Amino acid sequence: MFFLKKSNFILFFSLLAIVATASLLFIINSSPTDTAQAGSEHNVGGWAWADATGWVSFNCTNKACRNVGWQGQFCSTDADCGGQAASCLNDCTITGKNYGVNLDLNTGIFSGYAYSANSGWVSFQETPPETTWRASCQNPGACTGACSACFNNSTGKVYGWANIINLGDNGWIKLSDDSNPLWADKGVKIASDGAFSGWAWHNNDAGSGTGWLSFNCADAGAGGCSGHDYHVQGNIIGQPQAVSVTQALDNKCSGLKVQWDVPVWGAAGFQIIRDGTQITTGAGTCKEWPLAGGVCTDLGLSPGATYQYIVRACNDASCVLYSDSAPANGKTNAVCEVSFGAPASGICPNKINLTWNTPAGTVTSYHVYRCDATAQIAAYCDDNLNYAQAGGDCWDTTNTNCTDEVPLADKSHRFYYKVAGYNSAVPEEGDWSDKTGPDVACPKSPIWEEVKP
Repeated sequence: MFFLKKSNFILFFSLLAIVATASLLFIINSSPTDTAQAGSEHNVGGWAWADATGWVSFNCTNKACRNVGWQGQFCSTDADCGGQAASCLNDCTITGKNYGVNLDLNTGIFSGYAYSANSGWVSFQETPPETTWRASCQNPGACTGACSACFNNSTGKVYGWANIINLGDNGWIKLSDDSNPLWADKGVKIASDGAFSGWAWHNNDAGSGTGWLSFNCADAGAGGCSGHDYHVQGNIIGQPQAVSVTQALDNKCSGLKVQWDVPVWGAAGFQIIRDGTQITTGAGTCKEWPLAGGVCTDLGLSPGATYQYIVRACNDASCVLYSDSAPANGKTNAVCEVSFGAPASGICPNKINLTWNTPAGTVTSYHVYRCDATAQIAAYCDDNLNYAQAGGDCWDTTNTNCTDEVPLADKSHRFYYKVAGYNSAVPEEGDWSDKTGPDVACPKSPIWEEVKP
């Protein structure tokens, strides 16, 4: 890949250049005075090209050959520059500046600096000449003051301005303008893999601006990528948002459900980190890839324990490039679901004996619930709302058996039961058991009884 001069820029943009030139004559006064410095995190790199001024580097880590005979060639190692030692160098070394452009995908706001050997610093953090475009930002309220450019991941488009610092008020580069019918949908965009495309435009009052700035050699009219394969690339993955951890249905003492908002920009899939370690084994679905639905279950956990989760958005299955969510905590139930033991037995005239098994977790007592199914539909006692506290010694008992005293005992009165463990220290009631029944207190008791007048 070479820094070859690109002399055959898109012919379509000839007419558009005239239109765009007229649209930029209104630029207002401003005085950018910031020193060309950027933060320590620059997630946008690669190159853009302008016929008038050549290459624009978006990150000082971009490499090129610096030795005679090879100067201007993109490189990864010295071997790409004829093998001469220390010939393939990045711009951090050459300029002595830690520069780059950054995109915050949570707000959509750009910051930082690009660099052109011919034009100098190109800033993405100046007070712009106008702000009507801010309404199109992903988060318009976050783009104030020196916010000069933004991205909206709903449209995939970039809005606003960048500024060539050396040119001051004459240095504004417009990144898109959908109100111009010839430029509409041809401004700067970002694909879900982070690749930039499209065209920006610069002109000044003297009519001697940079002209069109190409962000991707593959765009129609850019001349193709043969011999000069370039584009601006964002190593950008959105941060997973709205992460919640709740008890997993039917596994509240041993399972948790992790849920987050999808889609996440630039993410091909997700990994789940529990207490600092990625989940790769065990029960549940949190070990799977790609978890595109934004939900998974983590099973086989200890009762009454608190776990911390991070959702990691990955660019691919290898997850070399990723973005972590804020941590979210969840706690399993201290008491696990109870199961009934031997079948219940009726004791005339009005008692029913119940037995159940000791569950996992820490139980201080048990709550037994009764449902009267008499004259009800078949599924009536499937609904927990139709259960009430059982009688006898069945409420808050510390034993694994009890005797319920029912109000009606003949064989037409059928009862179902559910039991739940309880931990008074939390306090917390565990999942209700599956129902047992139907049970009758005294099946031999007649439905009616003859009484003397």
